[in-house]
Amino acid sequence: MCDEVIVAVGAVAPPMPEDVQVLVVRDPFEDEGPLAGLAGALPEVETAFAVVIGGDMPDVSVAVLGLMIATIEEDEDIEIVALQDGEKVRPLPCVLRTVSATAKVAAMVDSGERRLRSLLSELRVAAVPEAIWRILDPSGGSLRDVDHPGDMPA
Repeated sequence: MCDEVIVAVGAVAPPMPEDVQVLVVRDPFEDEGPLAGLAGALPEVETAFAVVIGGDMPDVSVAVLGLMIATIEEDEDIEIVALQDGEKVRPLPCVLRTVSATAKVAAMVDSGERRLRSLLSELRVAAVPEAIWRILDPSGGSLRDVDHPGDMPA
């Protein structure tokens, strides 16, 4: 399913798995947030679509990612696919159309934007309804992120 793995990191790269080929890209805007890191990584993507997942999202469903990729492949006008979560759409995980997203993300960062959520207002979005993606991921792990030790299961 995945042709390449690109990880945007800050000054110190965490250890990478030895059994997976990983391209590590240094964040060109240190401590400026995930949108700036994405701006550094997208130019390195050599595929039509980029799957974007936070490093603190350990339970993203492969089946849900497959659904998101299928959704963006169906309509060439879609620039980003994200997941509906109740009344809102979450920016991660997402699937981006690489060519159009690369230019727009760079322009957003150049203008001073740093919020990843802003992608949802700047790109043409297809939101996968929660009722659909939850069939593939009933526990909702695809949206879980681990920001604090208490976020990990006991």
